Amino acid sequence: MTKQKLSILYLLIFSISGFSFNYFSPIIKAENLNSNNLNLKLKHTNLIINSEKVYQDLVLLERNQDYKIDYQKGEIIFFSAIGYVSIEYLIFPPYLLREF
Repeated sequence: MTKQKLSILYLLIFSISGFSFNYFSPIIKAENLNSNNLNLKLKHTNLIINSEKVYQDLVLLERNQDYKIDYQKGEIIFFSAIGYVSIEYLIFPPYLLREF
């Protein structure tokens, strides 16, 4: 095989592997919400378990100590009203949730 054909083959393999990585990669989401009502509904559902980070004034809150979360429904329940919070979490790409 010539060097030109070999380099085209490597480029093709690299392109396919890069596409598949992006296709199956989790998606990062972030929201700023007011938690005075204790129950918050996130914009997305089907969160990746243990991927969330919840901050109040740059302080990381502890799961099961400050809040609990339903990953499938995308709901967070705070144990006390704490004001505005920032939430970062990962979701599955929509095409991985489809049934074939």
